[in-house]
Amino acid sequence: MRTQFGGKEPRDFQVELVVAQEARRDALCQAATGQGKTAIAAAPYVLEKNKDRVTIMVSPLIGLQNEMVETFKNEYGLTAVAVNSDKGGCTKQRLEEIVAGQYRIVLISPEMLLGKRFVNRVLRNNAFASRVYSVVVDEAHCISHWGADFRKKYAKLGSIRVFLPRSTPFIAVSASLTRQVTRDVVHSLQFSRGPYLYKNLGNDRTNVSLVVRSIFNSQSSYADLDFVVPDGVHDLDDIPKTWIYIDNIDDGNAIIDRLRSLLPAHLQECVRPYNAVLSSEYRDEAMRYFREGKIRIMICTDAAGMGCNIPDIDVVVQWKLPGKLSSFVQRAGRAARGPGRIGLAVLLVEPSAFTVDVFAAQAGERDTDNNTTGTGSDQPSTQAGKKKGSRKSKKKSELPKGAKGYARSRGRYRGSRGGKEDAIDRSAPEVKTDDLDPTENLHPFVQANKCRRSVLRDVFANPVSEVTVPCCDICNPELLDRVRPGVKPRGSGEARVKFEKEKSVEVEQALDDWCDMVLERDVTNPLSTAANILNETAIDRLSHLPLPLTAQSIKAYLSGKWPLWGRYGQELTDHLLARDFSLSAPSTPDAPDTPIPPASLEAPAPTSTSPTPSTVPTKRTAPESADGEPVDVAGTFSGNTGPAPTNTTTASGASRSSKRPRTAADDAGNHTPVQSTAGQPSGMYHIFIFIADSTLI
Repeated sequence: MRTQFGGKEPRDFQVELVVAQEARRDALCQAATGQGKTAIAAAPYVLEKNKDRVTIMVSPLIGLQNEMVETFKNEYGLTAVAVNSDKGGCTKQRLEEIVAGQYRIVLISPEMLLGKRFVNRVLRNNAFASRVYSVVVDEAHCISHWGADFRKKYAKLGSIRVFLPRSTPFIAVSASLTRQVTRDVVHSLQFSRGPYLYKNLGNDRTNVSLVVRSIFNSQSSYADLDFVVPDGVHDLDDIPKTWIYIDNIDDGNAIIDRLRSLLPAHLQECVRPYNAVLSSEYRDEAMRYFREGKIRIMICTDAAGMGCNIPDIDVVVQWKLPGKLSSFVQRAGRAARGPGRIGLAVLLVEPSAFTVDVFAAQAGERDTDNNTTGTGSDQPSTQAGKKKGSRKSKKKSELPKGAKGYARSRGRYRGSRGGKEDAIDRSAPEVKTDDLDPTENLHPFVQANKCRRSVLRDVFANPVSEVTVPCCDICNPELLDRVRPGVKPRGSGEARVKFEKEKSVEVEQALDDWCDMVLERDVTNPLSTAANILNETAIDRLSHLPLPLTAQSIKAYLSGKWPLWGRYGQELTDHLLARDFSLSAPSTPDAPDTPIPPASLEAPAPTSTSPTPSTVPTKRTAPESADGEPVDVAGTFSGNTGPAPTNTTTASGASRSSKRPRTAADDAGNHTPVQSTAGQPSGMYHIFIFIADSTLI
């Protein structure tokens, strides 16, 4: 193994899991991200007797599968193949190659693995089945998180045992196994057939500091993220390499606009989006530019999450509460994966997360006198407290009166700009964790007044570890100085801009004509589109401005959102004001009641002539079904986001292919059912229609 690992000493847990496979024994392992779980599948092939065997490795995301093919090839010298829609799916030739034994590692999603074509042509082939060495389930927590509804095939992975020799071991690995998730994995993979190895190294990244604080500014201003851009930036190297995770692509667009506004013009292109709506060509190039340091800040979803091995990410930020605590743990684990590096993981949460009375929730009752339920969908999860014998809530006299008092005692105002309330309220009772909490104790983690790592130890059964950096904002309050919120710009926001219900088709046409004119006049790259100048969202909102148009109304909407305002703002304003638009515009359907997000010009994909990625217009192929057959999907995103205008350093492109606002459900990188981001009742989900997604299978 030492030879196969390039002279590096294998870790004890790697050796133990290889021994388990040799002993034909099932195994379950929890280890932090970056600890070398991939090597568990590669190491058995150092033995000559295994040279003709094959390992089936179940992996949830196409990007991860493709990356691991290269990892097995370049780091371990093994032949590997990814069976997914990005690589042609279950083609006859590919399946014949697999059956013939051309590959040692077969990377595949649950949907492809359990599809009729793969089952009938591969798993039912007795010669192939007899050569299967083991089945490795990567990111095994997905069995519990997604198997019930979102990706039901995950819950059925154990069913392939019927096609394999009884002795074939299943190895499940994850960086986030709660007690409940562990039970789900063991049951689904049918580990009951005999004693299995359980190896728990914990998921604590001891070289990554943890900070949790409230969002202080208006969430639509995104000024709380200003800390990721240091003051006095002049060069790319002045900006820490940062990933900001979001669960709504529209948030991402606005965040890009905000952070670019803090940078000098020649550096604005170093802030880029990364999500599954963008073309695979863009994603590959963007990741390459991030590795090279040309992109410094990535606004991303889980499409840039599981398994991505970037060694030098300095800061990871989660914008708003995720659905489960393990989501934050997984994302935080992207930081500082390289030897000798240190990192920072930051969770910025909605203020309502501090008003959820976790004591009442755990007791299965609501303290109505304290009025701590929040507003809207930000309701507390009470399911956890319904189990028999759960802890009784604290007496009302022990808790501060009113929602504001409760929130203050739980840390709501720590980390503000002035730092006046950074002190920890040690007199407040400690929040206990509950194994049945469907959010995996997300609110107890946020409201902790003791070491945040101790909460993670309770939830994930982590062993005690020696931390090599300032631990967390509770143990080391000085960490809050690194993440202070910025100041919301005066006069910013769309609230003061009035929009009509009916849009002016004439204004819309004038804007389209202007974009076409600028594209032809200023842009030399033939792959660019008019969407690189002004995206569809901006055009739609401008066409809803009251008539007659004024310079003030145009500026009020565009100046704080459009990166090209400085270059083209006056020209566009003159173009519109020079026209006499009819006050009785043709009737069109009502504009959406909800505000359409800022006109952030999404990332263009990288090209060989651009210093940073720019999107090449790409025709998205039809998604495939679980067995590789094409699926006719209406409304699939085209991914036509086009490259940046080559003469404009601050331009970026946005897709104009979809008329509706995007949601988290549109982003294949966000595979967790969309939940309230702060304290909703358990089981309450926003409902979306999930269309077959070519980035999953």
